[in-house]
Amino acid sequence: MRSALGFVVVLNGTLVLAQEPQPCTTYRSEVTLGALSGHRIDSIVVETGSPNLGRAGRAIARLHVRSRPEIIRRELLFAVGDSVDTLRVAESLRRLRKLQFLESAHVEGRQCASPTGEALSLHVVTRDSWTTRPDIKTGTSPRVGLSEHNLLGTGQTFALSLVSHNRSLGAGVSTYDAFGFGTGMTTRAQYQRYYEGVIRGLSLARRQSSVADPWRAEADFWDQSYEPKPLGSEQIERTGANLLAGIRAGPATSSHIIYLLGGVEAEHTSLAASQQAQVLGPIRIDRRFMGPQVGLSAVAGSYDTLTWMLAGGSVVDVPRTVEGEIVVGFGKGTISSVDADGSAEGVRRSLMTHYDAWVGREWLPSRSTRIVTDLWASGYEGDDWRSTRLRGAITADRAATNGLWQLTLAAEQLTDPDPDVRALTIFDRALPFVPSTVRLAESALTMSLDRTRHIHQLGSSYELDGSVFGALSKRWDPASTTPTAEDFSVGVVGLSLAVAPRRAGRATIRLDYGVPVTAGQGIRRTPRFGITLIPWLETGRHRDKNGSF
Repeated sequence: MRSALGFVVVLNGTLVLAQEPQPCTTYRSEVTLGALSGHRIDSIVVETGSPNLGRAGRAIARLHVRSRPEIIRRELLFAVGDSVDTLRVAESLRRLRKLQFLESAHVEGRQCASPTGEALSLHVVTRDSWTTRPDIKTGTSPRVGLSEHNLLGTGQTFALSLVSHNRSLGAGVSTYDAFGFGTGMTTRAQYQRYYEGVIRGLSLARRQSSVADPWRAEADFWDQSYEPKPLGSEQIERTGANLLAGIRAGPATSSHIIYLLGGVEAEHTSLAASQQAQVLGPIRIDRRFMGPQVGLSAVAGSYDTLTWMLAGGSVVDVPRTVEGEIVVGFGKGTISSVDADGSAEGVRRSLMTHYDAWVGREWLPSRSTRIVTDLWASGYEGDDWRSTRLRGAITADRAATNGLWQLTLAAEQLTDPDPDVRALTIFDRALPFVPSTVRLAESALTMSLDRTRHIHQLGSSYELDGSVFGALSKRWDPASTTPTAEDFSVGVVGLSLAVAPRRAGRATIRLDYGVPVTAGQGIRRTPRFGITLIPWLETGRHRDKNGSF
């Protein structure tokens, strides 16, 4: 009787313990989970949140469709039953930070005691950003429109825009999906229609499941035509395709991942500049090229992080090694051209080389300093001719009280570029003070120094910044149609207000008010305003692909 009574007492005690909440230890991080390395993952929970638009924006936030949990899960490189791998957790969080529709992402490891031992649950917590945004592009073909970067919570991007080319208005639509609308291939498509022309583009790529994938592949197709009826107008025809695949060379655990590349490319380019256009090379060109291509790609396999560059302490990823991609195509082709003086080169058949390369490095001399260097080179070469574009950039950032110091230096060299090259690629802080007749030149150099301070938070996504700046811009051998065009330089000091992002990957809109302190002949030293849209630094760190959009 006593033994039966004791058994009942023990059973009741066990049931009471099972019903009581068990003590848990929580580990939270935006980078990785080092304290839980090697522990078995018993469950994974994905929690998505709506945008934080403040009190005034709560009603608007209700219109937002939150990201679907499966969209977040597909970016994770760990699963139930795996042991916690800090490298896979870190890469998963980097992948989430790169998604334009997420405001923030972190992981919580909840280790709870249970009657059978310890159970580990990983909670991946994300918050959406407001994803319906204006789409603005300046330059030779300005564009204004509206884009949605998380259509119905699926992670798909869809954009409508009005575009202009040589005062010819048109409409365009573009879309992007990392999973190819169910095909499993990253897909990007674009279509623009003018009254006198059309632009079509399609890009397909094997979805990258990890930076150390054993192989990769991509295919790009483009077709652009612009043929206005008036004589002497600009004429554009570009059609081509590019197929490129890569195989990983070396171990997947290396600090840098090397891919051996190979493929084939084909293109037909026929261009003619308008009578009023300023050009550096031939005013008319017709080029046909087809051949195999080989190359090398280096991808960082390990990263460091910074939290001082952006207001609010958002994480910025810094690769720890050299990155880059070099692709060289070679084959037989034909080319004919007409120079600005009217002299014509007949059709020449020769062995052509087409090269396209980018190499860059980021490093941290100290925990409060970041330096980024990049070099780009692209162009064509034949037996007795060449058309090239070279440029380089150095950016140095250093943490300061409630802001940062930033020094930028950029240079560009053009040699007989195609007739549709209308502007330099480098960002020039003093550009509003450079006359339009000398903005396009064979050689250019620009420098700027900023001291930026964070002024006021604009919601959860942006910050109002103010800065004092100085800038220098210099041109050699400008592409001016006037015989008096000379080398030009201008130095500017001024004040600036900017709407800057609070997370990586977004552009900055800047309003500058500057005064020239040194200027070339004929430049009035009067104050001037300038508005610029500055993309996030990482946006341009890749090759200058043909037909890219």
